[in-house]
Amino acid sequence: MRKIVATFKNSENKTHCWSFDQVEPDESGAKIRQALERLTTSNIFDEAGIEIFKQVLDAKFVETIETVLFGEESAKDSEEAEGIQALERLLPDEAAARKLELTQKIDLLFEQYSAGMKLKGFRFEAVADDLDSESDKEPEVFLRELD
Repeated sequence: MRKIVATFKNSENKTHCWSFDQVEPDESGAKIRQALERLTTSNIFDEAGIEIFKQVLDAKFVETIETVLFGEESAKDSEEAEGIQALERLLPDEAAARKLELTQKIDLLFEQYSAGMKLKGFRFEAVADDLDSESDKEPEVFLRELD
């Protein structure tokens, strides 16, 4: 499976990674950057008022080959363990069933959420590995859905 993984900063200057599944392998870097930078104009906030997509930092294609030796670990679980969240979780369920290009997914996000909207039930939390205060690494957070 090939996807794009992009790193953003939120309005608290903390980084978070998002994946975008089922992307066109021939999309140019410039087109992908333009689409991701458009997200920074969405003005969508978590429940506490932290802007989610303040600045896009980088993006890369990631190709995953998953070989399950036993058990049923899902890709979602392994992504969350790595601190990567799928944009599809912010989209309507029916969007996951359709194959959409990156720009179409971002268009759908804009259709679903108006500028200035707070996402009820979503809040940024620190990634577990980020608890080491002596690290030079930028703070990482994960937008979690509250129970």
